[in-house]
Amino acid sequence: MKFDDLILEKIVLELRYKLGYAYLDKCGAILNELITRFPQLMIEGVNPQASALRAKGSGLTIDFNSDRILIVEDFIKKRNEFIDIASSAVNIISERIQVQSFTRVGNRFFFVHPYKTLKEANEQLKTWGFLHFDEKKYSKFGQTLQFKKAGFHLYLEDDNVGRSIRIQPLERTVDYELPPFIPSGKKVVPPPIILNFDIDIYTKKVVERGVLNTSDFLKSNYKMLRDNLIPFMEK
Repeated sequence: MKFDDLILEKIVLELRYKLGYAYLDKCGAILNELITRFPQLMIEGVNPQASALRAKGSGLTIDFNSDRILIVEDFIKKRNEFIDIASSAVNIISERIQVQSFTRVGNRFFFVHPYKTLKEANEQLKTWGFLHFDEKKYSKFGQTLQFKKAGFHLYLEDDNVGRSIRIQPLERTVDYELPPFIPSGKKVVPPPIILNFDIDIYTKKVVERGVLNTSDFLKSNYKMLRDNLIPFMEK
Protein backbone atom coordinates (compact mmCIF):
# COMPACT_ATOMS: atom_id res chain seq x y z
CA MET A 1 0.00 0.00 0.00
CA LYS A 2 1.18 3.51 -0.84
CA PHE A 3 0.01 6.77 0.69
CA ASP A 4 -1.46 7.84 -2.66
CA ASP A 5 -3.73 4.77 -2.52
CA LEU A 6 -5.60 6.35 0.41
CA ILE A 7 -8.71 8.46 -0.14
CA LEU A 8 -8.92 11.60 2.01
CA GLU A 9 -12.61 11.75 2.98
CA LYS A 10 -12.60 14.43 5.65
CA ILE A 11 -10.44 17.14 7.23
CA VAL A 12 -11.25 18.76 10.57
CA LEU A 13 -9.66 21.82 12.14
CA GLU A 14 -10.73 22.77 15.66
CA LEU A 15 -9.42 25.61 17.81
CA ARG A 16 -10.54 26.11 21.40
CA TYR A 17 -10.13 29.26 23.45
CA LYS A 18 -11.41 31.15 26.46
CA LEU A 19 -12.83 34.66 26.90
CA GLY A 20 -14.22 34.90 23.39
CA TYR A 21 -17.33 36.74 24.53
CA ALA A 22 -16.78 39.54 22.04
CA TYR A 23 -18.44 37.04 19.68
CA LEU A 24 -21.79 38.48 20.79
CA ASP A 25 -20.89 41.90 19.44
CA LYS A 26 -18.79 40.92 16.45
CA CYS A 27 -20.46 37.87 14.85
CA GLY A 28 -22.30 39.97 12.24
CA ALA A 29 -19.14 41.79 11.17
CA ILE A 30 -17.27 38.48 11.00
CA LEU A 31 -19.93 36.92 8.76
CA ASN A 32 -19.89 39.97 6.48
CA GLU A 33 -16.12 39.80 6.15
CA LEU A 34 -16.05 36.06 5.48
CA ILE A 35 -18.74 36.05 2.78
CA THR A 36 -17.22 39.13 1.15
CA ARG A 37 -13.82 37.46 0.94
CA PHE A 38 -15.23 34.05 -0.02
CA PRO A 39 -18.47 34.54 -2.00
CA GLN A 40 -19.05 30.76 -2.07
CA LEU A 41 -19.82 30.85 1.66
CA MET A 42 -23.48 30.96 2.67
CA ILE A 43 -24.83 31.72 6.13
CA GLU A 44 -26.61 28.68 7.55
CA GLY A 45 -27.44 30.08 10.95
CA VAL A 46 -26.59 32.83 13.41
CA ASN A 47 -27.69 33.37 17.00
CA PRO A 48 -26.16 34.37 20.35
CA GLN A 49 -24.88 30.82 20.84
CA ALA A 50 -23.14 30.15 17.49
CA SER A 51 -22.80 31.04 13.81
CA ALA A 52 -22.54 28.62 10.90
CA LEU A 53 -21.56 28.87 7.25
CA ARG A 54 -21.49 26.38 4.39
CA ALA A 55 -19.65 26.62 1.09
CA LYS A 56 -21.64 26.29 -2.13
CA GLY A 57 -20.41 23.40 -4.26
CA SER A 58 -18.39 21.66 -1.55
CA GLY A 59 -18.73 19.98 1.81
CA LEU A 60 -16.92 22.71 3.74
CA THR A 61 -18.56 24.16 6.87
CA ILE A 62 -17.42 26.78 9.39
CA ASP A 63 -18.91 27.01 12.89
CA PHE A 64 -17.74 29.45 15.54
CA ASN A 65 -18.86 30.82 18.90
CA SER A 66 -17.41 32.23 22.11
CA ASP A 67 -15.18 29.23 22.85
CA ARG A 68 -14.23 27.47 19.62
CA ILE A 69 -13.83 27.52 15.85
CA LEU A 70 -14.68 24.32 13.96
CA ILE A 71 -13.92 23.98 10.24
CA VAL A 72 -14.76 20.71 8.47
CA GLU A 73 -14.77 19.52 4.90
CA ASP A 74 -16.35 16.25 3.73
CA PHE A 75 -15.96 14.87 0.20
CA ILE A 76 -12.85 17.00 -0.22
CA LYS A 77 -12.31 18.51 -3.66
CA LYS A 78 -9.27 20.76 -3.27
CA ARG A 79 -7.13 20.47 -0.15
CA ASN A 80 -5.31 23.76 -0.85
CA GLU A 81 -8.64 25.58 -1.07
CA PHE A 82 -9.58 24.20 2.34
CA ILE A 83 -6.26 25.47 3.73
CA ASP A 84 -6.80 28.92 2.23
CA ILE A 85 -10.33 29.33 3.57
CA ALA A 86 -9.57 27.76 6.96
CA SER A 87 -6.47 29.87 7.64
CA SER A 88 -8.25 33.09 6.61
CA ALA A 89 -11.32 32.23 8.71
CA VAL A 90 -9.22 31.50 11.79
CA ASN A 91 -7.37 34.82 11.43
CA ILE A 92 -10.56 36.85 10.88
CA ILE A 93 -12.61 35.23 13.66
CA SER A 94 -9.89 35.14 16.31
CA GLU A 95 -8.83 38.74 15.65
CA ARG A 96 -12.37 40.14 15.68
CA ILE A 97 -13.37 38.45 18.93
CA GLN A 98 -10.02 39.33 20.49
CA VAL A 99 -8.76 35.83 21.17
CA GLN A 100 -5.31 36.09 22.77
CA SER A 101 -4.43 32.39 22.80
CA PHE A 102 -5.76 28.92 22.01
CA THR A 103 -6.06 26.25 24.67
CA ARG A 104 -6.07 23.50 22.04
CA VAL A 105 -5.46 23.35 18.30
CA GLY A 106 -6.43 20.07 16.64
CA ASN A 107 -6.24 18.83 13.06
CA ARG A 108 -7.94 15.55 12.21
CA PHE A 109 -7.68 13.53 9.00
CA PHE A 110 -9.93 10.69 7.87
CA PHE A 111 -8.39 8.51 5.16
CA VAL A 112 -9.93 5.31 3.78
CA HIS A 113 -8.74 2.45 1.63
CA PRO A 114 -11.48 0.36 -0.06
CA TYR A 115 -11.59 -3.45 0.00
CA LYS A 116 -13.86 -6.05 -1.52
CA THR A 117 -14.35 -7.91 1.77
CA LEU A 118 -13.90 -7.27 5.47
CA LYS A 119 -11.55 -10.24 5.57
CA GLU A 120 -9.21 -8.55 3.09
CA ALA A 121 -9.16 -5.38 5.20
CA ASN A 122 -8.36 -7.40 8.33
CA GLU A 123 -5.59 -9.28 6.54
CA GLN A 124 -3.99 -5.99 5.51
CA LEU A 125 -4.03 -4.84 9.14
CA LYS A 126 -2.36 -8.09 10.22
CA THR A 127 0.47 -7.72 7.70
CA TRP A 128 1.62 -4.52 9.39
CA GLY A 129 2.60 -6.43 12.48
CA PHE A 130 0.42 -4.63 15.00
CA LEU A 131 -1.43 -7.80 15.92
CA HIS A 132 0.38 -10.96 17.00
CA PHE A 133 -1.80 -13.63 18.54
CA ASP A 134 -2.48 -17.34 18.33
CA GLU A 135 -5.93 -17.90 16.85
CA LYS A 136 -6.24 -21.07 18.95
CA LYS A 137 -6.55 -18.86 22.02
CA TYR A 138 -9.99 -17.65 20.94
CA SER A 139 -11.47 -20.74 22.60
CA LYS A 140 -10.45 -19.43 26.01
CA PHE A 141 -13.31 -16.90 25.69
CA GLY A 142 -15.76 -19.40 24.19
CA GLN A 143 -15.39 -22.65 22.27
CA THR A 144 -17.34 -21.44 19.22
CA LEU A 145 -15.83 -17.96 18.92
CA GLN A 146 -14.10 -16.98 15.69
CA PHE A 147 -12.10 -13.96 14.64
CA LYS A 148 -14.38 -11.18 13.36
CA LYS A 149 -12.28 -8.04 13.02
CA ALA A 150 -9.36 -6.23 14.61
CA GLY A 151 -8.44 -2.63 15.27
CA PHE A 152 -5.50 -0.52 16.34
CA HIS A 153 -5.37 2.67 18.40
CA LEU A 154 -2.17 4.40 19.42
CA TYR A 155 -1.64 7.58 21.44
CA LEU A 156 1.69 9.41 21.17
CA GLU A 157 2.30 12.46 23.36
CA ASP A 158 4.96 14.69 24.81
CA ASP A 159 4.56 17.85 26.89
CA ASN A 160 3.62 19.97 23.88
CA VAL A 161 1.77 17.90 21.27
CA GLY A 162 -0.12 14.66 20.79
CA ARG A 163 -0.98 12.22 18.02
CA SER A 164 -3.87 9.78 18.00
CA ILE A 165 -3.73 7.09 15.30
CA ARG A 166 -6.74 4.81 14.96
CA ILE A 167 -6.91 2.19 12.20
CA GLN A 168 -9.80 -0.22 11.85
CA PRO A 169 -11.71 -2.17 9.20
CA LEU A 170 -15.29 -0.94 8.77
CA GLU A 171 -18.33 -2.12 6.87
CA ARG A 172 -20.46 0.96 6.16
CA THR A 173 -23.99 1.40 4.93
CA VAL A 174 -24.32 3.12 1.57
CA ASP A 175 -27.92 4.15 2.26
CA TYR A 176 -27.42 7.71 3.40
CA GLU A 177 -28.60 11.21 2.57
CA LEU A 178 -26.44 12.99 0.03
CA PRO A 179 -24.95 16.30 1.14
CA PRO A 180 -26.76 19.31 -0.35
CA PHE A 181 -23.92 20.29 -2.69
CA ILE A 182 -24.20 17.02 -4.67
CA PRO A 183 -26.97 17.04 -7.33
CA SER A 184 -29.74 14.59 -6.48
CA GLY A 185 -29.41 12.85 -9.83
CA LYS A 186 -25.72 12.12 -9.37
CA LYS A 187 -24.84 8.69 -8.01
CA VAL A 188 -22.28 8.92 -5.21
CA VAL A 189 -21.50 5.68 -3.42
CA PRO A 190 -18.70 5.71 -0.84
CA PRO A 191 -16.75 2.45 -0.61
CA PRO A 192 -18.78 0.26 1.77
CA ILE A 193 -15.88 -1.86 3.07
CA ILE A 194 -12.81 0.07 4.09
CA LEU A 195 -9.75 0.28 6.24
CA ASN A 196 -10.35 3.54 8.08
CA PHE A 197 -7.47 5.79 9.20
CA ASP A 198 -8.52 8.35 11.82
CA ILE A 199 -5.56 10.56 12.74
CA ASP A 200 -5.74 13.43 15.21
CA ILE A 201 -2.84 15.88 15.61
CA TYR A 202 -3.24 18.31 18.49
CA THR A 203 -1.47 20.71 20.83
CA LYS A 204 -1.35 20.19 24.59
CA LYS A 205 -0.10 23.60 25.69
CA VAL A 206 -1.52 27.05 25.16
CA VAL A 207 -0.67 28.49 21.74
CA GLU A 208 -0.51 32.27 21.44
CA ARG A 209 -2.57 33.65 18.56
CA GLY A 210 0.40 35.56 17.18
CA VAL A 211 2.49 32.38 17.08
CA LEU A 212 0.00 30.16 15.25
CA ASN A 213 0.28 30.00 11.46
CA THR A 214 -2.77 27.94 10.51
CA SER A 215 -1.70 27.39 6.91
CA ASP A 216 1.73 26.06 7.92
CA PHE A 217 0.13 23.90 10.63
CA LEU A 218 -2.22 22.22 8.13
CA LYS A 219 0.43 21.79 5.44
CA SER A 220 3.08 20.37 7.78
CA ASN A 221 0.63 17.89 9.30
CA TYR A 222 -0.33 16.54 5.89
CA LYS A 223 3.33 16.31 4.82
CA MET A 224 4.18 14.44 8.02
CA LEU A 225 1.49 11.86 7.21
CA ARG A 226 2.48 11.61 3.55
CA ASP A 227 6.12 10.97 4.48
CA ASN A 228 5.65 8.73 7.50
CA LEU A 229 2.24 7.06 7.83
CA ILE A 230 2.79 4.00 5.63
CA PRO A 231 6.46 3.42 6.61
CA PHE A 232 5.41 3.66 10.26
CA MET A 233 2.92 0.82 9.84
CA GLU A 234 5.14 -1.50 7.86
CA LYS A 235 7.27 -4.10 9.64
